[in-house]
Amino acid sequence: MAPEHVQAEDQAAAGAAASTVQPRAGTQRLEELNVRSAPCGQWDVGIFWPRIEEWKSPTTGGQGAAFRCILVSAADPTSYLAAQMSTRNADMKPLKRAEGIYKDNLLFRVSKVSLLSDSKQYVLHRPLKLVVNSGKTKTDPLLASTCGVNNLQAQPRMTLSQVQELQQTQRFDVTALVAGFDDTPREVSPSCKVIDVRLLDASGPGGKPQEVRFGFFYDHPPSQATCATIGILREKEALSFFALQGKRTDGGFSVESSRNFFVIKGTGGRAMQLNTAAAGLHIWPYHNLLASAREKPAVIRILLNLLASARQKPAVIHIPL
Repeated sequence: MAPEHVQAEDQAAAGAAASTVQPRAGTQRLEELNVRSAPCGQWDVGIFWPRIEEWKSPTTGGQGAAFRCILVSAADPTSYLAAQMSTRNADMKPLKRAEGIYKDNLLFRVSKVSLLSDSKQYVLHRPLKLVVNSGKTKTDPLLASTCGVNNLQAQPRMTLSQVQELQQTQRFDVTALVAGFDDTPREVSPSCKVIDVRLLDASGPGGKPQEVRFGFFYDHPPSQATCATIGILREKEALSFFALQGKRTDGGFSVESSRNFFVIKGTGGRAMQLNTAAAGLHIWPYHNLLASAREKPAVIRILLNLLASARQKPAVIHIPL
């Protein structure tokens, strides 16, 4: 018989399928957007995570800025891609204008799409590795009631097992549970610290728990945004992590937060599956202890000590398999 958390995920899968709908008449699925279809297709999308970013080149000292957002398919929130408008002069008016138009949760039909061709693939963490030039793309506003969607949010569908299959440096998004993290940060430099975060889902062989660790780097002293992020990491529900970065190292593969990293409470089918299976996932490591408890009395003492510790300090306990 399948573990309880696997059964729970199977039962929730039907609800996950319901989160996607057929594109409206005259529009295409966002996955169909490419260089060939961009000039002639139409896509209904929602605006997610709009912001203006400014930077200074460390080599030339030149300044730049861009309005950036994520375009989320109104038909399937697990399908999304980046959009941006850049400027390399002091004129911020076009970016401010875009910020005033493309606000969070607003819906648009995009057509005559212009795609940027100079984006580095490894920094594109969205499932669709394209970047829309929002300054040269036609956009028509839509009513939320027209599309039948509200509070549209990107829903990463990548699993932790797929993360471990990455063979090269790549940013990515993932939805997972937090198994725990270190309350005591490590010092990288006087102005930078890092804490290790353990992510958990049920994407291992046979539906077993799969864990991935990542380093959350932040400036010290921590900003209000950093404190808010750490607060979200304490949530017991599924979270969506954006712009994590996997790096190939001499010792294997490591994961850490990138400069654009952020985390929010997960929504949609995958988050629902994980929330339904959460209890089974967190207690799964105990099964190995229970199976051998009859033959090894010492195992019973270990288990009792762990349970006693859990009562004194409510937290997610993880025992490596």
